[in-house]
Amino acid sequence: MLDGLKSWNTFGEYESDNLDFFKQEQLEKAYLMFGKGSSDTEIINFLVYKLADIYNFEE
Repeated sequence: MLDGLKSWNTFGEYESDNLDFFKQEQLEKAYLMFGKGSSDTEIINFLVYKLADIYNFEE
């Protein structure tokens, strides 16, 4: 999954806005989860799941 994130060029001098787009898409959902008392782990797992929609995630 990290290789996939690196391909977004989010860490370089000429970074793309893909990670910003992902954050914008998921911010409200994650904030609602937080407001409903979801744990940090639950929110992180949700975000990992959403990233898995983009990149294959295997444990």
